[in-house]
Amino acid sequence: MRPGGKFNYKIEIAAENVMQFLNNQRFPEAFEISDRFLKRKPVHPVFVFSQSIKFLLDGNTSVFREIFDGVSRLKFVQHLDYYNFGVFFQTAGAFDLAAECFDFCLRLKPDFIEGWIQLGNSFQEIQETETALGAYLSGLAEDKDNFICNQLAAGCFKNLGHEDKALEHYRICYEKRPLDSNCRCDVAKCLIQLGRLEEAEYVVSNDLGKATNREKDLLVLSKIYKDRGDKDKALKLAAAAYEANSDNLHVLKVFGVLLADNAINNEAKGILKKAIIRDQEDAELLFNYAVACQQLNEFVEAEIYYNKAIAKKPGYHECYNNIGFVYEHLGESKKAIEYYRKALEFAPEKSEYHSNVLFTLLQTPGSDPVEHYNEARDWQRLHAATGDQRVKEYNFPKNKDTKLRIGYISGDFGDHVVSYYWLPIVKHHNREKFEIYLYSQIERKGNISETVTKEIKENCDQLAYVADLSDADLSQKIVDDGIHILIDLSGHTSGNRLKALSRKPASVQATYIGYPGTTGLDSIDYFITQAITVPLSDADLFSEKLVHLPGITSYNVRKGAENISTKPLPFQENGYVTFGSFNRSHKISKNCIETWARILERVPDSRLLVKRSGAEGDHFTEQMLASLKAVGVDRERLIFRERGDYLEYLEEINEVDIGLDTFPFNGATTSLDMLYMGRAFIALKGGRALQENIGASLLRYFGHEELISHDISEYINKAVGIAERLPHLDNVRLDLRKTYKEEIAGSGKRSCSALEQAYTIMWDRYCKGQQNEHIVIEG
Repeated sequence: MRPGGKFNYKIEIAAENVMQFLNNQRFPEAFEISDRFLKRKPVHPVFVFSQSIKFLLDGNTSVFREIFDGVSRLKFVQHLDYYNFGVFFQTAGAFDLAAECFDFCLRLKPDFIEGWIQLGNSFQEIQETETALGAYLSGLAEDKDNFICNQLAAGCFKNLGHEDKALEHYRICYEKRPLDSNCRCDVAKCLIQLGRLEEAEYVVSNDLGKATNREKDLLVLSKIYKDRGDKDKALKLAAAAYEANSDNLHVLKVFGVLLADNAINNEAKGILKKAIIRDQEDAELLFNYAVACQQLNEFVEAEIYYNKAIAKKPGYHECYNNIGFVYEHLGESKKAIEYYRKALEFAPEKSEYHSNVLFTLLQTPGSDPVEHYNEARDWQRLHAATGDQRVKEYNFPKNKDTKLRIGYISGDFGDHVVSYYWLPIVKHHNREKFEIYLYSQIERKGNISETVTKEIKENCDQLAYVADLSDADLSQKIVDDGIHILIDLSGHTSGNRLKALSRKPASVQATYIGYPGTTGLDSIDYFITQAITVPLSDADLFSEKLVHLPGITSYNVRKGAENISTKPLPFQENGYVTFGSFNRSHKISKNCIETWARILERVPDSRLLVKRSGAEGDHFTEQMLASLKAVGVDRERLIFRERGDYLEYLEEINEVDIGLDTFPFNGATTSLDMLYMGRAFIALKGGRALQENIGASLLRYFGHEELISHDISEYINKAVGIAERLPHLDNVRLDLRKTYKEEIAGSGKRSCSALEQAYTIMWDRYCKGQQNEHIVIEG
């Protein structure tokens, strides 16, 4: 009954029907009832409100406002009337008007908790979080233990970055419902944000079997272990969540991502696909599915889903970056650069995207090395630390007789090719004169990596994993460690920490092994190489001063390779010539493919063995087959081998008579592996860029300049010519392995001695305050 009036059942039922029709957007029925009853009850708040909505829908806002404002002056208006009006406006998406209604509702009845809740919810919808929080706290002033108000207030505090305050309110909910998985997870997530992982783990693991939705608790536990770096345990917990409720959409999303993180990509793809069927609007889900496809080398599908994610979330820079990677892998370097630059447009602070541009330039046919130099200098201008961020002083005196502390920093320690170049050298460091500190960006897992890491640890004084450190914190750690000379082993490759190095955390800094080009950084003093690879005449392509070590490189094959012998060339047994390339597909340019097809055309019945990733029918395979078809070569003459075990790959080299090097980006490690297995190769000498001359440098060092060509026509003619005199190559097979063992695998001690001489000169110049100059260490 309305205060001061008589209850009229028909009128109140009619008013109730009007509100139901309005909420269901059945406006003609609502207006018909309100028009009819206004004649009998012209001051009933609901009927008057209905009339105002009629004008609002007609676009006559001034009349709407006049009638709507008049409702508050009606004699029998109640707080519940305004509450119901607010609910209507919420349903219609007019949250500012909803807030106005709930506010008036609370003027009429300040202790009406539901009014405070809905007032806060309306402000939340219009992104006024602080105002919403004020509403929820006002509700708590009336009832401090109200479950919903505490829950909503906690959410506001969390969104405002006040995790400690959020935790206070979530705890009240948790104490009321200790087995409610939502309450348990809310508390645990706050604790995780506050770095209190052990407390968080206790909350969601205590009475886990009795939790209302244990899959939610298991997902939070999974996150805790992921944050601790235990990916295996995180995956097991996510798998348990999936087992507990395989229909839970969030479980599908998290479990799928963790499967992909653990390289279980086929299963990850299947789980994420289930999630996509249920939710095609989640851009992050589409992105994660694309990543799983990419890791399976299903590049066409990966690109499709990256683009779907971009359609849902324009400016999704991670997608543009990954599409760039797809095109880079397919050998379409110009398109790759286009996408990397697009990613940079949306996220100009992402220096790694700019590094991707630089690395891809090295693989781009026709790219001028001066262009790479200028781009690297742009990287310095856009991403390097500013003057006030650079280290001003170091924690050691300038004493040329001090024991030098050398730091090596890389994302490639473990079972990665960089380690196989670096380890043969570092194991010979004079530990009486040099202390060795390592900074690892990635802790690589797996039996082989663990074996390599064990050897690495035996050859250093300290090893620190620094992926979680910010650039500023990493720089400070290097300063605190008192590193005299810091050596970067990554350049612009994945996992680099060039932004940290741009702060100049060590008094002398150099780059070595990991990247065949300049870093472009003012803070990197030296580029360590060999004269045969980068002559002083090419110094203008580097912002660093060159350091020439004697020889060519130091590299050793993996454990077990010593048991694999080099076998006679197979042409005599096969009755045909087998050419081979074991480089990754992104190095095999379109020019390469067309050139190799012409070689097969010229050498009757010859074969080409190529390593690849992905199933037949992918872009790379189709390109290869199309080039063969264009010159009339049967597809059966192309032999594909999937990438797999390293030792099996060495055995496969025995199936080849002569290698064909890639261009413009030459092979390096694969070429050395071929030489170890007694197989020579044809190389195309490029321009001045380092990566265009690796093959020619190796052949010159091994005494086989006759296999070096200077243009594509000569490359083809040399391949055809050598196919006619393979017995000669069979005679030098054992000499190639002998040279490899002595000059490459056996050069570690000599290279380390030369490197230490270079370090001593660098340090001496620093102590004397001299400018950096090129350094040449004689053999």
